[in-house]
Amino acid sequence: MSQLLVRLERELQSGTHPDQRAETLARMAAYLGRVGRFDEARRHIDSLRQIYGDGRSGRVTVWIMLAEGLVHFFEDLSPNAMDRVTRALMLGVA
Repeated sequence: MSQLLVRLERELQSGTHPDQRAETLARMAAYLGRVGRFDEARRHIDSLRQIYGDGRSGRVTVWIMLAEGLVHFFEDLSPNAMDRVTRALMLGVA
């Protein structure tokens, strides 16, 4: 297991605020998408979308979009990847 994944799991277990835990889970999904664990990444993204799909946390939403973009890119080089990353960037700037 990579050091980044170990650190993210530790952050997830020690996080106390729901938004902080959600952001960590989204970062974990981004990592999993990058290393080819697409099903696991999608499960995390889907669970986060159920709670944070209404935009209640901009930071979490940006990380979800970035994770989606990485999954799209590394799984099948989909043009949706650029859309998700660009939207994450726009929201991050706002």
